[in-house]
Amino acid sequence: MLITILAWGYNFVSLKLLYAEMTPPVVALVRYFALLVFLWGTCLALRVNMQVEKGDWPRILWSGALAMGIYMVLFLSGMALTNPAEGAILISTTPLWAYLFSLVRRMEPFNLAGIIGTLVAFTGVVCVVMGGGVDGHGTVLGNSIVFIAAIIWTAATFTMRPLLTKYEPLPLLTLSLPGAAPILLVYGLVPTLNYDFSKLSPSGWGNLVQISVLSGGVAFVCFYHGIQKIGPAKATRYQFFVPPLAALFSMWVLKKPILPLQWLGILLVLGGVALTSVAREAVARAPSTARK
Repeated sequence: MLITILAWGYNFVSLKLLYAEMTPPVVALVRYFALLVFLWGTCLALRVNMQVEKGDWPRILWSGALAMGIYMVLFLSGMALTNPAEGAILISTTPLWAYLFSLVRRMEPFNLAGIIGTLVAFTGVVCVVMGGGVDGHGTVLGNSIVFIAAIIWTAATFTMRPLLTKYEPLPLLTLSLPGAAPILLVYGLVPTLNYDFSKLSPSGWGNLVQISVLSGGVAFVCFYHGIQKIGPAKATRYQFFVPPLAALFSMWVLKKPILPLQWLGILLVLGGVALTSVAREAVARAPSTARK
């Protein structure tokens, strides 16, 4: 998981640097094909078993449409209108939505501490979103789009979760990619065909490799391994480290300070997410404890 949080933390900075040379639709489609080649090549090189049950294909493709299609379009579009630290803290709210999804679907019982944590974190989100909108900071529109992207990512995680009990993360992620193709082709085909790749700088190529292979391929596979091995609640807890890393990378590389109201928002989101996750785990342990 260390590779995942480092790659995802710097990913927000890589995007801002790359956007100086390439538009979000082009980034989305080029990233998709680079990821497709990388993952399929890895599976072939490692002779990974790619067989899945016929009845699982709809869920596999739908998970790809959500995680690599709809989410990616929203995330990349939103990040063009916000800064790395703000984008990272908004994406880090996914454990909150996972908790609320679980309540709605009656997968978990009502928990007061979890609800309090959700409200605290949501207050933090409002601080982050409304604290932007000045020079060098994210717009309300950009932050709102990334916020919606976090909810879509949560839905994608729930879709993928049952599949991870049957299949390994690497082939599952690889086989899900075709589900995103129609969405990304509509979003990025024309801009990509009109883009002059000869003008992309060496730094731009490096950032493109980082967001495609490292953050897109290696980090995603590691994250799905984490869900498989330690469960989604513990795996998503590692995402708490992504916003501080993104903020540090942003201040170091992009020289982008964070406003006081946004620092307060970061603290509230991290605290609220942590409280919600601890509450969820306490409820999950309760039945086994009661039986002892």
